[in-house]
Amino acid sequence: MSDSSAHIVSMPIAVLNQRSFHYQASLFWFAHTKIYQEKAANKAMILWAERNLPNEARPNHSLPLDLDNAPSLITPPFFETYEVSADSVAVPLNIQASLKAALPLIEDETIIEVLDCDMAHFRNAPSFEVGDDEVWVDDIYENWHLKSLTDNYQVIAPHLKGTGKSFNGGFVPIITKAKTLKKIIDSWAEIHIEMLAEEHPSKIKWWAGMFSLQAACSNSDISMRRHNWTYIPGITVLKKEHYIVHYSVDKAFNKKDPLWPYLPTETLPNNNYYKLIKEWQLHLQKVEKGDAILDDTWRHWIAKCLMLKHPERGILDSLCEKGLSRAHAGLEIASARQNPYLRGAREILNREREKWESSGQ
Repeated sequence: MSDSSAHIVSMPIAVLNQRSFHYQASLFWFAHTKIYQEKAANKAMILWAERNLPNEARPNHSLPLDLDNAPSLITPPFFETYEVSADSVAVPLNIQASLKAALPLIEDETIIEVLDCDMAHFRNAPSFEVGDDEVWVDDIYENWHLKSLTDNYQVIAPHLKGTGKSFNGGFVPIITKAKTLKKIIDSWAEIHIEMLAEEHPSKIKWWAGMFSLQAACSNSDISMRRHNWTYIPGITVLKKEHYIVHYSVDKAFNKKDPLWPYLPTETLPNNNYYKLIKEWQLHLQKVEKGDAILDDTWRHWIAKCLMLKHPERGILDSLCEKGLSRAHAGLEIASARQNPYLRGAREILNREREKWESSGQ
């Protein structure tokens, strides 16, 4: 590995008061320590935006899931950093706000890898020979949904100045020198805020951080270089050059499932990423607080709740309130909902319900 790559610092941006981000950060750090071992502490900094919106309570600053040994920085939320309407569509500004808080701590020549929090290394990163005024990005997002060079060019065009460098519609992982990011961080946020004030559909506003990065790089004569080192389950096929996963749309291990990350792993594909997931689940069972023993009384209660279609997240929260480990309770619920006996009973119940409803009683 070259000297350039040796000084890379991976920076996922998390949100401190959101449990889902706790798990995403846990997976990131578990993977980093597994791959880089004793060097991991010098190759990462988890940025924790304190919260997403001003109507949310300020969270306790203690870090969960054994993350207190991970290099971390708790940062002010975007609405305390920038003058902007604190709407939900503006939440992605937490990326720039967190980076702005962290950059004074980073030496100029350090290479930074900016990540969404639902990303993790599953192999050693390649050597990064990043030049001055260069930003390396994965450009899969352009054809996938951004379309900044075609259908959505009009979103960026009003913010372009002069004849700057061309852009490519790329985004995370964003790999660049700290001094380059320092050069564009303010304009990246300013253009983002301007786009939020314009007449755009909510989806375009949600992606404003991606669009504004293109304009900020172009206006500052920053060259955007493409890479394709990211495995995106459901979108790309795993290749040998992939070293990092972005599991935002992974249906096999779906982070939108109310029980995530405590989902069955037996049928997951056999590759490095899913092997990592299985190992991480075992790690979580060790670090989650609470009783690891669920007897048949609790299993009976879980089955009744599932039969009555109670929300699975609510079932899990109730078990945790009773002192049970979230890891073990979540896995029990996930196992129960797949149980063929329970599925059979549900089918009979649904069939009898339909008969009753059709009879007009």
